[in-house]
Amino acid sequence: MKAIIWREIRVSIQNIFSLVSQFIVPIFFLVFFATIFASNFGRLSFGGLEVDYIRFFAPGLFGYVTFLLFALSFTYIKIDKQTGMMAIITLSKSSLEGYFFGKLLVQIFLSFCKIIVLVSLTIILSGVFPTMAPVCIVVFCVTLTLGTIIWFSLGLIGGVYIQRDDIREVLMLLITLPITFASSMYYDVNKAHSFIQNIATVNPLTYICNLLRGSYLDRLPPDYLYQLLFLAGLSCFLLFLGVYSIRRVKL
Repeated sequence: MKAIIWREIRVSIQNIFSLVSQFIVPIFFLVFFATIFASNFGRLSFGGLEVDYIRFFAPGLFGYVTFLLFALSFTYIKIDKQTGMMAIITLSKSSLEGYFFGKLLVQIFLSFCKIIVLVSLTIILSGVFPTMAPVCIVVFCVTLTLGTIIWFSLGLIGGVYIQRDDIREVLMLLITLPITFASSMYYDVNKAHSFIQNIATVNPLTYICNLLRGSYLDRLPPDYLYQLLFLAGLSCFLLFLGVYSIRRVKL
């Protein structure tokens, strides 16, 4: 697994596509999207706290960072299979399960690296340093980890079973827009149309953004334990399904 972890880190750092999708895109969103809309939205109310849009949007962007892993892992599992990397792994001392968990551990590490960069940038843009209670820090870290597990595993599962590029592109389009816009990433979903709210209640990104925003602003939602349990249960299920799927890869 050490070799897999080292390879994954090197690929993530040296690959331009990976750097752009995982680091540059979130930074672009924060610098341009949030700052532009901050002047239009003004200050928003969240949990009884008045905050500017940059501080409201940034934690939602942290959740979106985990969602980006869906498309990334979807792509890389297909590439590793086509290039014979997975076949090499099965012939070595490693296993496909080790391949799965090695890649996952690296993505969890990279998620925290990306969030450190984004939090630093948020502090610079907003001029406000977050004051988080110990429980909020724990919930923040746990949520970030669970979000990474969920979207990485879901992307890997899709990459195992869907090999055609045209189908992949259509799925990305059909899945990405509803998941991002029917969540609390950009706005308070409780103020949206009832149809959007119904979708948001089964959308993992909603819970990820809710918990990250509540933790970052030190205003955890009253039902944060339920939301954590929902994410934990889903991540366990997808981990199991991911290991099952990786074992069924035909090399």
